[in-house]
Amino acid sequence: MTPVPTAAPTTTSDESRIIGICLGLAGSIAINTGNNLQSYGMNKLEMKVLEEYMQKGQAPPPTHTIKIKPRESWTWIIGTCIFVSGSLMNFASFGFAPQMLLASLESVQFVTNVFFGRYFMGRTITWTMYFGTLLTVMGTVLTVEFSTDHSAPKGTVEDLIDLWSNWVWLAYLGFVVVGGLSINAFYKLKKQKQKLGEVVNPSLLALLYAVYSALFGTLSVVFAKILAVLVSVWLNNKVNIWTDWFLYVSLLGWLVLMSVWLFRLNSALSMFDPIFAIPLLQANFIFF
Repeated sequence: MTPVPTAAPTTTSDESRIIGICLGLAGSIAINTGNNLQSYGMNKLEMKVLEEYMQKGQAPPPTHTIKIKPRESWTWIIGTCIFVSGSLMNFASFGFAPQMLLASLESVQFVTNVFFGRYFMGRTITWTMYFGTLLTVMGTVLTVEFSTDHSAPKGTVEDLIDLWSNWVWLAYLGFVVVGGLSINAFYKLKKQKQKLGEVVNPSLLALLYAVYSALFGTLSVVFAKILAVLVSVWLNNKVNIWTDWFLYVSLLGWLVLMSVWLFRLNSALSMFDPIFAIPLLQANFIFF
């Protein structure tokens, strides 16, 4: 989990915490629903291309080489709208509850992913998947029950800026950059060997892809929390945040990192099996 430096803690009210949990759960379910609808729409487009080859009496190409245009599918478009709506609800939730609690709640996507995988995608769900889903539900309940309401003081913009000088946070940022670039280089090396005919475990490729994506994608949560807190400081403490450079740097950071995360999440749907890729991406997102 992304480390969050703390000091002289403040608390979150029960009402605010409940609102944050509800928004977080609704957002996570909407995100996974959108992901699965996107995957379903893309799968239908691929099947249409394969049928066209069969009708012409031609041998169909490998599925991973088929080029499709997702925007031609209404299912994909609807899924994208639901996905974006869920992302906005998740963003709003950061203004009401602690970041670490909300990040853990995203594990509810594992449950909805199993449901969609079975009833919409026609995937085979093993008993180990059901057992893992049960453990996920239990872990989520325990997280909500025992999560802390304490966070660092955030009365002014300077309070937020000071948190960036924490050596633990700076060390984590260094780990993200070095580790992410190293993992991505290894992933590209394996992909190149695969193109040359070498057998590469697809699960390894999916894992490398997921870890790299989550390392940078999870930083968007930090910037989302910062933006939510800045708005709270503006509304509750009457502090003018609109003339401060920190607001716009945080906004740019959130937009860039969120865009990268959404792009790689959507790309994974066409590159890997969604029933495996989506939980893998979310597990890494929650962990980091």
